[in-house]
Amino acid sequence: MTWTYLYNTYLKAGNTIGDCDGSCHRHSQCDSPSDCYQWIGRDSLTAGGGYNALFTWDGGFMPQGGPSQGSEPQADKDFAAWVAAGSQNN
Repeated sequence: MTWTYLYNTYLKAGNTIGDCDGSCHRHSQCDSPSDCYQWIGRDSLTAGGGYNALFTWDGGFMPQGGPSQGSEPQADKDFAAWVAAGSQNN
């Protein structure tokens, strides 16, 4: 599992469940996998609740009005696999 896959599948602006775009984040914050990884920060994605504390489908707060908790089991599995693989910016 790679960060690029997660970004393109779940976070990229457009038709993804995260839809990280200019409506909430400046374009320079999340307009590429690497920029988004750097902006969110590895620690935010992995420590202290990690991605579970960030994304609405896991009970977090982003995106505003996003999918409800438990509604995206594949996303949860994919993020967990990425964390288990070392949470790399790849």
